[in-house]
Amino acid sequence: MKNQLLKNQDGMVLVTAMMFMAILFLLGTAGYLIASIDLQTSGNARAAKHAFYDAEAGVQYAIARMQTGLEAGTFSLPSAVNGVEPLPISAAPSGYNFTYEGDEITWLANNVYEMTVYGGGARNSAAKLVVTFKRGSKIEFAAFGDVSFDGVNSAAVYSYDHRDAPDNQPGDPDFESTGQADIGTNGDLLLHNKIFIDGDVALGADESENPASVVDQGATVSGALGEEIGRVDPDPFDVLEPGYDALFASAKASYDNGTLIVDGGETRELTTGTYYFDEIYIKNGVLNIDARFGPVDIYVQGPVTIDTGQTLNIINDYGNDVTFRLTDPPGGLSGPDIFIAKNGSDVNMTGQPTEFTIFSDSAAGIRFHNSSELKGVFYAPLGEIEMDNGTGVYGSVWGKNILIKNSVDLYFDTALLDEYPTNKLPLLSWFDGRND
Repeated sequence: MKNQLLKNQDGMVLVTAMMFMAILFLLGTAGYLIASIDLQTSGNARAAKHAFYDAEAGVQYAIARMQTGLEAGTFSLPSAVNGVEPLPISAAPSGYNFTYEGDEITWLANNVYEMTVYGGGARNSAAKLVVTFKRGSKIEFAAFGDVSFDGVNSAAVYSYDHRDAPDNQPGDPDFESTGQADIGTNGDLLLHNKIFIDGDVALGADESENPASVVDQGATVSGALGEEIGRVDPDPFDVLEPGYDALFASAKASYDNGTLIVDGGETRELTTGTYYFDEIYIKNGVLNIDARFGPVDIYVQGPVTIDTGQTLNIINDYGNDVTFRLTDPPGGLSGPDIFIAKNGSDVNMTGQPTEFTIFSDSAAGIRFHNSSELKGVFYAPLGEIEMDNGTGVYGSVWGKNILIKNSVDLYFDTALLDEYPTNKLPLLSWFDGRND
């Protein structure tokens, strides 16, 4: 009997089955807990992502509303460093959950602004984006050629800000370029023979969106070389649009002064107002343009020539604009160029680049010959702008083709970024501020 009891295993089977069921129960419970944790984590991640997307939507919404307000004249950016302006937003659109810190933006520095945007989601999730942006400028390059840029033989492109005077200006023994001397093209870019660019080399695209090409044959570039930025508008000032010709017809009808020739060592002067000429030729003497009491607008339906060693001088204590608008005469130009600054001539060397602009819709060239010096914006979207041996240009050049030759120094005045603003507000940077 005793032996039979020892041999009976029915109880062990039951115990084993119960232990197995317990193990299965524990495994099931663990699996359920793990799945629950995964679902919770996944849900939290989705909620955090939605909060981030809402904050990002808040950034884009604010930018769009500010751009619309700038276009309509109902919104203004802050006017002083550390100044603030209220955002033109009353509430987030339906379906979005974002807010703005202080409902305002702050001016951090020259043309750099900041705002902080919060996004909210389910499960008390939150996101915080600190965003910096700028106001776009029609002039963002030291030199831009729609079809080509060709820089050779120890030429250099620097940048500075004339508003920093008397500190860090070109010609100072300790001058340091500020690294913003960007150049660009929508076409072919050739850099060779030790040209120096203290900025980025930007590649746009042609009308078919084919990216521009770059050939580097011994250049030194401090920034990005060959950064693709998409097609650049070759005519941001719209001088090739209908209406430019009508300006000349109106100016000729009201302000016709025929031909202006400065000769015999004389000094001629133009004061505040509007003028129309068939030609300007500074042959032997000085042409003073006095803008102390208001802007000066000069229309020339023909060439402007500044002969060897002669001077076009701008007198300007209050930052008033002096603007030349050039176009071809009805019968066409007699030579290849519509603006010529010959050897050793001076243009606006007592003024600032922000005060003097030349616009041309001509396919003829703008030439700066040996050792000439010029300050201003030189804009000819259909023409070639050529700077020859030892020329010094302060400002910006914009044309169909740009050619910089031997030992030319081009200094981009970054004050121009604020001189010709657009209503676009491109983003500069953003970062997640939740852990700051």
